[in-house]
Amino acid sequence: MIVVLFLLLLSVLIALGPRVSLNTRFSVTELPDDLDDYLSITEAQCLDITPGAEKFIEWFDPVAKQKTPLAFVYLHGFSATRQESVPVPGAIAKQLKSNIFYTRLAGNGRSDDAMAQGSVNGWINDASEAMAIANRIGERTIIIGCSTGASLGWWTANQPEFRDQIDALVFFSPNFGVKDPRANILLYPWGAQIAEAIIGKYLESPPVNEAHRKYWACRYPTRALLPMMGMVRLCTKIKASSATVPVYILYSPYDDTVDAGKISDFIEQLETEKHVQVIDDPHAQSQHVLIGDILSPHNNQQVIDAVVEFISKLKTR
Repeated sequence: MIVVLFLLLLSVLIALGPRVSLNTRFSVTELPDDLDDYLSITEAQCLDITPGAEKFIEWFDPVAKQKTPLAFVYLHGFSATRQESVPVPGAIAKQLKSNIFYTRLAGNGRSDDAMAQGSVNGWINDASEAMAIANRIGERTIIIGCSTGASLGWWTANQPEFRDQIDALVFFSPNFGVKDPRANILLYPWGAQIAEAIIGKYLESPPVNEAHRKYWACRYPTRALLPMMGMVRLCTKIKASSATVPVYILYSPYDDTVDAGKISDFIEQLETEKHVQVIDDPHAQSQHVLIGDILSPHNNQQVIDAVVEFISKLKTR
């Protein structure tokens, strides 16, 4: 009897253990007239932001700073910054004569230890702010998301507060599930503690080059992985068939970071207009970050051309 009670108590303690917070409460951001000044002031509150990682509006006309028919929102991936895909998103926006806002997700683009300050709720509120800014700089919005930024973009696009604002979704290597199934441990009670016991307090990967070292967190606290997995959990609760706007997806079947099979499943279940671009190169240096001067410059132009064509066709419907 004592053993049974002990096991029951142990089960309760395990079940009630700490786990990643999936708090999705957010408020629609109220913005002042001067958006550039607002971003400068709010970003200055973090003293360790990497130069070039700040939240930033790239105006089609930097002098007039006028609203454009379309505005883009760029949501970067986990442990990365807006530099991961440069110059692709900006080139797309420029060719379509559009403004673009690049956010910086909480905890990212700072010191390695700051990565632990990221949270599902923080990222959701970053997305809410991004959508408010997009509404100010464009008549309609297109979300571009890379990896976990695509997870966040998918969740955002399905919220009633933003759904009617969005014309299309552009996803690069969307994170609908990580490659390593053991990562699901992070969603269990005591997930952070279990992961730290297995991996250690920090997770580290060698940078490919100096720009990679600068604009990614190549070493960060293991527990920083929890909100990434939490964001994946949230977005995968939303069926692909719920999409109401056209979707462009770029991915590699050899992706070594996210599960390409889950991307393929998502594509099959989409019921809206879609364009899929596959980078089928098993020898590529990066199988996950498929664009951008830092890791995959050879793919930039073909992706720019494909996305511009995809969106241009939508505009002429």
